[in-house]
Amino acid sequence: MPSNRRSLSVAETAKLLRTALKDTHPGVKFSVRSHSYSGGASVRVGWTDGPTQREVEATAQRYKGASFDGMTDMMSYHDTLLSTEDGAELVSFGADFVSCSRTISPEFTATLANEIATFTGQPYEHARNYHVITLSERRETPAELYNSHHERTRGSDILHQLAWTRPRPTAPAAA
Repeated sequence: MPSNRRSLSVAETAKLLRTALKDTHPGVKFSVRSHSYSGGASVRVGWTDGPTQREVEATAQRYKGASFDGMTDMMSYHDTLLSTEDGAELVSFGADFVSCSRTISPEFTATLANEIATFTGQPYEHARNYHVITLSERRETPAELYNSHHERTRGSDILHQLAWTRPRPTAPAAA
C-alpha cells in the first residue's frame, strides 16, 4: 500500500460529504455537522422530506473512515481512493462514522395521512389500529395497505413506514 495517503480532518470530510449530497440530491437542504470527541469523530446528516434515508445513506456512508465489528469489539480503519481534479488520491476520512436522520414535514405527514384515509375510506387517526402487511426497510417497493385480520399496526407507525419508503420531490435549487 502506498504511504502517500493524506489524512483528512472530520471538518474536511464533512465538507466533501456536503458537496456530494448537493450533487446527488439537488434542491435538498442538508445539515451536515462534524463532531470530534475522545477517541474519534463522526458526521451527522439531517434533512427534511426529500430523498429517503436509504438514498442519502448510499452517498453518505462512502465518507466514513472506520467500521466496527461487534463480534470482536474492534474498530477497523480504512483508506479510500478519492477522485479529485488532479486525479485519484488515497485518503483517510476523518469521520469514523456517518449517521443520517430524515425529518418529515407536517405537509408530507398530511399527504401520507390523506393516502391512508383514502385507502381505508375513514379519517386517519394516529392512535387507531389498522390492518396492514408487515413492512420491512429492505422492501424495495412502497408499502401497501390491505385488509387482513392477522396483523394490526397503529396509524402513526404506518405513516412513518410509508415515509421511510417514499421520497418527497423537492424543487431544484435556484442557480
